Amino acid sequence: MRGKAYLNIHDGLGNQLFQLAAGYAYAKKNGKQLHVLYKPKPDTYGRCLLVDQLLSEEFRRKILFQSKSEMGIAFRASRKIRRKLFPWTYIQEDVTSHDKDNQLEILSRRGMVELFGFWQDEDFFLPVARELRDNIKINVPLEDQYQQMQEKICNTNSVCIGARLYEDNGRDHTTEAEDSFRVLMQRAECMESVLPEAHFFIFSSSENKILEELCSRRKNMTLARTKDGITETLQTLKIMSHCKHHIFNQSTFYWWAAWLSETIHGVGQYMIIPPERLFCASRSGIPARWIKSAKSLA
Repeated sequence: MRGKAYLNIHDGLGNQLFQLAAGYAYAKKNGKQLHVLYKPKPDTYGRCLLVDQLLSEEFRRKILFQSKSEMGIAFRASRKIRRKLFPWTYIQEDVTSHDKDNQLEILSRRGMVELFGFWQDEDFFLPVARELRDNIKINVPLEDQYQQMQEKICNTNSVCIGARLYEDNGRDHTTEAEDSFRVLMQRAECMESVLPEAHFFIFSSSENKILEELCSRRKNMTLARTKDGITETLQTLKIMSHCKHHIFNQSTFYWWAAWLSETIHGVGQYMIIPPERLFCASRSGIPARWIKSAKSLA
């Protein structure tokens, strides 16, 4: 091993998966031991480390997960301070620049490095994608409501609609949510024109009434929201990944549900209709095969 790569992991499970995948690809390419640093307590949104629960035992042994509270004072300091103290070790993604950020792909540094970013693009981990597909396992047991929904998903020509409606931050997002969901429904109607037997499963943490209003007249739609008992992150990801087709808006969690569904059903075998981009200014974060699938319905 040529040193250590410390990966700062943060945010929800979708971002954690992107960060772990990119960090592992970087460490393997550069012959470094990957150390994943996480905060021991949930953040202000209640999010905590989950990605470690999705890895096979063999793969889990290749990575060291370490709580920041167990690290030295340098790692407990703010990122701004660490970057000033050790600028030669620090690799941070620039998510605001419109120039393609490829630091992670080209920078090979001796000794210790520290990685901080979102890395929301399959390009960052393509060289290890097959290994990740073999070792990301959602083996959590399913509670009754999840088991029943998974059986329905497996027994129908299932389409997962991932609807993130952005009702947080104390703002009134009603109009924005309605517009976003109507775009998803338009895509669902396009998919339905070529999949007349499709059954749509709408996953959303939102309680926005637009969901019920637009679905009340459709017999081929099933709502899967918090109020419907779909609340646990890992079980939700598991049943979503069993859907054959996917439509979703900007969400890394729904992105990974679609990507993991390819592990189950085969890459390129079913339709995945993504948003035009995720959140990074310089990268769309959308695989070319998904863009091709979306254009086929245009």
